[in-house]
Amino acid sequence: MGVGCLTLAGCSKSTEIGLSLVEQERSDIILTDTLPLGLTTIQTPPSEMQAFSSLVCGAYTDPIFGKTTAGTYLNFRLTSTNVSFPDATFDSLVLSLAYEVRGHYGDILTTPTAQTWDVYRVTEPIVEGQTYYSNTTLTTGTALASGVSFTPNYKDSVSVQGTLLAPHVRIRLDDALGKELLDPTDNSIYNSNSDFKQFFNGIYIKPTAGATNSSIIRFRGRDLQTKVTLYYSEPDGNGGTVQRTFEYLRDEDAEQVAVFDHDYTGTTILDNNSTDSVVYVQGLDGTSLKVEFPDISNLGNVIVNKAELFIYAVDTGNLEFPIPIQLTAKQKNADGTLSKTKDVLNSESRGNILLFGGIITLTETNDWGFPIRIEEFLQELIDGDLYENAMYLLPILAIEPERVILTNQQRSTLKAKLSLTYTKID
Repeated sequence: MGVGCLTLAGCSKSTEIGLSLVEQERSDIILTDTLPLGLTTIQTPPSEMQAFSSLVCGAYTDPIFGKTTAGTYLNFRLTSTNVSFPDATFDSLVLSLAYEVRGHYGDILTTPTAQTWDVYRVTEPIVEGQTYYSNTTLTTGTALASGVSFTPNYKDSVSVQGTLLAPHVRIRLDDALGKELLDPTDNSIYNSNSDFKQFFNGIYIKPTAGATNSSIIRFRGRDLQTKVTLYYSEPDGNGGTVQRTFEYLRDEDAEQVAVFDHDYTGTTILDNNSTDSVVYVQGLDGTSLKVEFPDISNLGNVIVNKAELFIYAVDTGNLEFPIPIQLTAKQKNADGTLSKTKDVLNSESRGNILLFGGIITLTETNDWGFPIRIEEFLQELIDGDLYENAMYLLPILAIEPERVILTNQQRSTLKAKLSLTYTKID
């Protein structure tokens, strides 16, 4: 059969997950941790992105994983309809992006260096309810800001006109767009949100090509501080002027699509040489770990009582580039997309993803690894109910930027393994 087995004597009442027999002979219970595995690094298929409210932008170059780039398309809503700005004088148009508390990556976490970004006007609608993937490309037109340089700071407040506001980035946009918003050719753009978004499809924020960017930064897409603000003045009725603002917000009725690109030129992480002893997992739809079970069909007709996949981390990262706290498991569908395994879905439905595991754990030998419960996945695999004899491990969310190097089945020590307890049935 090609598996190592341990046979026990006596009787017991089992409580293992997946065991459907109330009482059985222990001689029927088989334990093994020698089933062969096939572990390879693959490029992660693009994920659906419209469900994420976070905005991601930035770039960094890793000596092992190559260059990663992230950008976001987003649009805005009106704070009120049927507005007009008679006798107004334009001042400025400013984009502000509220920092997330977490989710950043690179030197922003230690000693931030200047980031250089561009902002473009999107020239096609970001359609509500449409499925967009992390490799989406929307058409863009005029550059609204080019080569904007700033040093990110997601911890300190920002003073705006004497008022302290939560940490955010401020980017002045092209005056021409501001004047167009203040005095549009057709004021019907302010009749409704749909009319406005048809007129102003949104913006695309991206790192400037060729610039030395060294961080991935995450922003709150639904925060009141993430907006475009039109600054203008108008007569006060006493011979002077008064300063006014009009805000285009994102807290509702607004869409966003994060997009990622990875350049692995000059790296070896996708080579999958037969002598390799490591595999690579990278967030932002970079790389995933494909785990195959070549001899699983040799088990025959069995009930999976307990199954735990354990894969060790070769390194634990550093302050700038931490490794993922948790990995998730997915399986391939007939259309090539990936979806969560039943083990993950059932853990989520019970309100406790810890049931599935996948969390970085310190072992008794002081080694770090990821224990992953896969009883339901293996049972479906054995029963022939899955499209493919493989599982995919990757960061729990597509917008998580962390990466990690893991051991594979070739490793002489800390070898990836499957610990399986099962029952043979007729």
